Amino acid sequence: MSAQNKLIQLVLTSIFFKGAKSTAGRKVRNTAGLFALAGQAFQKSGGLNGNTFGQLKRQVGLQGRMVKAYARGQYKHSTRSIVLTVATLIYFVNPIDFIPDLIPMLGFADDAALLVWLFNTVSGDLDLFEEWEKTHAVEVK
Repeated sequence: MSAQNKLIQLVLTSIFFKGAKSTAGRKVRNTAGLFALAGQAFQKSGGLNGNTFGQLKRQVGLQGRMVKAYARGQYKHSTRSIVLTVATLIYFVNPIDFIPDLIPMLGFADDAALLVWLFNTVSGDLDLFEEWEKTHAVEVK
């Protein structure tokens, strides 16, 4: 098992991610909370630069737009993907998690690993959302 896979397994079984999943189950029914969470994720991802982080930033943006479209009632596909996305974004924006964000360089490793896991896990649903978004571009903005 690779170091990244070990880290992902540690994060997924951590009390921090379990708490995020529990909160996500309630938050998906809270429109204002979903908009706030998407805004926090956009803000935190705004500082990501470089090739690797640029891809993460794009993916976080896509996830945030999907959550916002869901909150508006415009996009209701794959509730499982929405809940996993919301749980991951809750974890991502929380500075105190498995590896606290306050630790320089290492603090983002768990967030990045979890985001990559999420993108791989829900990639099919993300592709569907991107297609849906192209046909509903005026409504989503």
